[in-house]
Amino acid sequence: KVLAGWNGLLLAAFAKAARRWDDPVFVGAAQRIRGFLYHRLWDGRALRRAVAVGENGTERVVGRASLADYAYVAYGFSEYAQLSGDPADQTFVTVLLSLAWQHFHGPGGWRMDDRPLIPGMAEEAAMLEGALPAPSALVIRLAANGAHPALAEQARAAAEQARPKAQ
Repeated sequence: KVLAGWNGLLLAAFAKAARRWDDPVFVGAAQRIRGFLYHRLWDGRALRRAVAVGENGTERVVGRASLADYAYVAYGFSEYAQLSGDPADQTFVTVLLSLAWQHFHGPGGWRMDDRPLIPGMAEEAAMLEGALPAPSALVIRLAANGAHPALAEQARAAAEQARPKAQ
């Protein structure tokens, strides 16, 4: 699939496998997924949810990226940054996390869509885990463990806001 979030999770898996087993096949797969995400699904300002290639070879954007897309791609790049050792990969994680906070977090908490029908609607302090990790929890964890002090402070405040629901 060409969905940003799913490719972010796949990048994390291959980066972890490459670090664990030092296998060039896993390293190559991680590099290709990283390249796809950065060069095809990132436009320099925002993450695209997916792209479709037409018969004439032109690409068109399919859908808007959600909180899950930003969270899972940031997670994938954070794992890949440990493999690559390239500070640019970690910087990209910070960019994605900053955009996630800006577009998907409000006074009432997190929302999956950056443009809800009714502003402030569907915000929740914590999102429940399912078959995949909760996007809000991933963003909070990555921000709390990152090197950006303002994001770490936002993460602490969001985690405290979510504490009653998590308990």
